[in-house]
Amino acid sequence: MNRRNFLKNAAFTSAPMFLNSMPLGVFASPQMLEAFSCNPDDRSVVVIHLNGANDGLNNLIPLNQMGLYSDYRPNVKFAQNELLTLQADLPDAQQIGLNPNMDDFKHLYENGQMAIVQGAGYPNLNRSHFASGRLWAFGGDGGTYKNNKRGFMAEYLANRYPFYEGVPFSENLDPLGISMGTFEKTFYCSDTIYHTSLKGINVNGFGSAVNSLLGEQISNIPNTDQGSALNHILAVENSVNVYSERVSATFNAGNNIATYDNESLANQLKIIAKLISGGSKTKIFTAGKGGWDTHGDQKNRQNPLLKATGRALRSFQEDLTALGLADKVITVVFSEFGRKFRENGGNGTDHGTLGPMYVVGNGVKAGVYGTNPLLADEFLVKDAPNPNTQLQYDYRTVFGTILQDWMGASDTAITATFKTASFINTKPELILPALKAGPDCQVDPTQGTAITLKAFLEGPMNGSSMNTTLNTNSLLPDKDPYGALQTAYDEAFDATGDAQIVDWVRVELRDAANPATLVAAKAALLQANGQIIDASGTAKVFFGDVPRGDYYVAIQHYNHLGVMTANAITFDDNTAFDFSDPNSAVYTNGAMAQNNVGGILCMWAGDMNGDGTINAVDKNEYWKPEQADNFTYGSSKADLNLDGVVNDVDKNTYWRANNSKQQQF
Repeated sequence: MNRRNFLKNAAFTSAPMFLNSMPLGVFASPQMLEAFSCNPDDRSVVVIHLNGANDGLNNLIPLNQMGLYSDYRPNVKFAQNELLTLQADLPDAQQIGLNPNMDDFKHLYENGQMAIVQGAGYPNLNRSHFASGRLWAFGGDGGTYKNNKRGFMAEYLANRYPFYEGVPFSENLDPLGISMGTFEKTFYCSDTIYHTSLKGINVNGFGSAVNSLLGEQISNIPNTDQGSALNHILAVENSVNVYSERVSATFNAGNNIATYDNESLANQLKIIAKLISGGSKTKIFTAGKGGWDTHGDQKNRQNPLLKATGRALRSFQEDLTALGLADKVITVVFSEFGRKFRENGGNGTDHGTLGPMYVVGNGVKAGVYGTNPLLADEFLVKDAPNPNTQLQYDYRTVFGTILQDWMGASDTAITATFKTASFINTKPELILPALKAGPDCQVDPTQGTAITLKAFLEGPMNGSSMNTTLNTNSLLPDKDPYGALQTAYDEAFDATGDAQIVDWVRVELRDAANPATLVAAKAALLQANGQIIDASGTAKVFFGDVPRGDYYVAIQHYNHLGVMTANAITFDDNTAFDFSDPNSAVYTNGAMAQNNVGGILCMWAGDMNGDGTINAVDKNEYWKPEQADNFTYGSSKADLNLDGVVNDVDKNTYWRANNSKQQQF
């Protein structure tokens, strides 16, 4: 398979890849996980979809309505003496007998590790598997919000991390979401920013397999709109490479201690536990188990499914405990809808409406939430609880609780995620108070500032693009050479290290009232087409601790004169500035701030000592011909054209021509 077909079929689709023959989809990592003030950034959520509509009435049998239950289900029912007693002191309306195959559910509940949420669903519930599953994934319901266009996790990420561009970043190289089941659409968005998928690659070697597909990098990308699009594709390609290597590394570094059955859900959870124990910071894992559409022979079909699901959940929780990870993970189990109260003629049940959700983990406030469904309400002829009258917990309040109280999402982020504020004040208190991410741990989605930038350096300029000789010859450092605010870039250059990188530059934000006052600075990577990308690999340069506002923006390079915007510019989601465009307003004291090279403005070459003036001091102190045979990045500041050699070309073509030029701010 060639690289183009690989990208077409993998990076921009939802086709799964495989971990140990398990389908796995990978979703990209957020811009900054370190934003939580109380540091729940090592927490994860596992979402399990029971695909096909699990019959909740034969999970949780209402002991207070055994007469109606038995009448409705003469063949599908369980006798009361077969049931497992859940908790004898529950109120009458919550008295539940568990399906006898749910002994592992009972164990988790009695161990204080499970919350049972009854009557979960949404208004105007749709009974189509596809439509209802899509509504759950997209944060919708059967009425007002049925036309949501994005998965609710994608909405959450887009609003919480507004500057994310779909590639790894140096502080966290793990994908935000890994999907092994059928609920991957929760991360869907039309521009594929949050969704990168691979297919057919085994866990132990899929990192090297992806590398073999990537091949040689494309060089000399043109300075055009098409070139920018190609550059974005290459950035996604590199993110696929990094994610594959990272997942392979965490899997190989991980461990399992508990014993798992050899069945689909258990194998998925076993892999998840191993990834987390290997150091994965992935935030959302989705898993799934099919076969729950029990229109016929229900007891023989549902019972083994419940047994396997309970065993998988218990093994997973015991594994996390043995690995010392049980305080870091919460698991949510749901199905797209429930089933009718009355059995059908085939000893099964047909599509219904509301059903239970199960929330598992050490951080869960265990208990039964909600009361038993009222079997006397047969919802006219449909024989299921009316989702507009018996709905007790909108599923979005459950996921909203997890996102806010466990993951640290703010009210603003929850409102943006589900398109309404109505779920904020109706959330069930599912998280233990001691582990709840309260207001001090929550992050507003507007935190941080980012900008798309473009600039050219005169020295390496060659036609309409710049040479990448330093990169090609492995002469670039893998961390910030400027001593800016961020210095730990040991992983960053690997994440973006394609043949397009020219050199490091320093991006500065300056005070709107006094541009001499530096607000923030960070090193970034300049590409051959002039685009300046964050060291994380994102197309925008990101300042996580700088609030939005108005700032002057300046670009500095160690042997070129700097350049700055003529005015403070207002930062929003789409802030951009092109220093290479002759029509862009740059700061100047009357002289040309940059050199016009074929219609492209370029920063003047020659300021070897970085004092803002090109003069004899630069030549006398830094231009030394003998450095041509002893080139070291940073000490060879006289290499004005960045070709890895210091010679007369640097002195005569650039320093001599630019002698007496001064920085214009």
